[in-house]
Amino acid sequence: RPSSSPRPDIGEVHADGVLLVWKPVESYGPVTYIVQCSLEGGSWNTLASDVFDCCYLTGKLSRGGAYTFRTACVSKAGMGPYSSPSEQVLLGGPSRLGSEEESGAAGPARPLPSMQTFAFQTQMRRGRFSVVRQCREKASGRVLAAKIVPYRPADRTAVLREYEALKGLRHPHLAQLQAAYLSPRHLVLILELCSGPELLPCLAERASYTESEVKDYLWQILSATQYLHAQGILHLDLRSENMIVTEYNLLKVIDFGNAQSLAQERVLPSERFKDYMETMAPELLEGQGAVPQTDIWAIGVTAFIMLSAEYPVSGEGTRDTQKGLRKGLIQLSRCYAGLSGGAVAFLRSTLCVHPWVRPCASSCLQSPWLTEEGPASSQPAAVAFPTTGLRVFVREREKRRALLFKKHSPTRVR
Repeated sequence: RPSSSPRPDIGEVHADGVLLVWKPVESYGPVTYIVQCSLEGGSWNTLASDVFDCCYLTGKLSRGGAYTFRTACVSKAGMGPYSSPSEQVLLGGPSRLGSEEESGAAGPARPLPSMQTFAFQTQMRRGRFSVVRQCREKASGRVLAAKIVPYRPADRTAVLREYEALKGLRHPHLAQLQAAYLSPRHLVLILELCSGPELLPCLAERASYTESEVKDYLWQILSATQYLHAQGILHLDLRSENMIVTEYNLLKVIDFGNAQSLAQERVLPSERFKDYMETMAPELLEGQGAVPQTDIWAIGVTAFIMLSAEYPVSGEGTRDTQKGLRKGLIQLSRCYAGLSGGAVAFLRSTLCVHPWVRPCASSCLQSPWLTEEGPASSQPAAVAFPTTGLRVFVREREKRRALLFKKHSPTRVR
């Protein structure tokens, strides 16, 4: 059976509810949580079961009531014992989380007293190791996004890398950090709210799209990447899932959970990327260090998918896919008919198996295909691509992502 669930913390207090956060239970299989409450020391009542995340926003509790909360972990082996009760909280009263005795500042972009500055609202997005909730800055009423990342004390330095990568960035195509807060168990990043669909669903919901539209999105991605590399930062997770299309077709790159400084020169464990083998750069598969051109490979994969509705390298199993990646077996025949020579050249260069041969972001931005210069063969074709295949691709990817969430959430943190 699972071990006892950690004692939940009170992250935010509302008139009729609270935001609960707790440390994930150690487990190698998928788990869920049960959340219970007790009013004025009375009997325990279940608020929710099958909670996949290590946080939960309660509601519809008695205003002015004094509540305590507890959680229990459930796995295939059964249900573990309940946690110790949380501190008692009076709804509408002050929260205990974020007190000077318990927490430390993460070095936020601007000084913040605590998480009490924000009101946490609905869940927007869930990743393998984090949860993103919409939040509101109480003083100004601004609507923002809060990324909540649970961590263990031994992983504190690693989990702060995302904050270190984000804190100095200012670019129109990057989600901007507004503030940060660090408790002994959670890192909370307060970010610009990027509302809109992910890149591929944005294209798939149309009847058709053109090479020019693909080129426009690639220019925005490369502009952000050029800026990141100039700041000495590698993103290392430039999958289309981490690209949001907001109003006026403005693309925003999000999720810096894998980011690292160029100066670190760390060899990243391939285990981190195995869930997305088809997008993994060959040098990472070989256990080599990441370089700026590792991000360029990821951009090439995204471009290939937009121009084919398929992965550039895939096989019947993991071994076949790894073999294809190591040999650089890019299947350009899968691309839509009617692509311009410039599009094909872009795919060939960005998906070269040798990272030192791939162009840098600046070179990509200066290519005739993206600058609309050079011979006619480099220019975007006027062919419209149907979205039938891309819709199927997105549906299958979403099924796979749902399975990954069950596999990882919330059992492990970076």
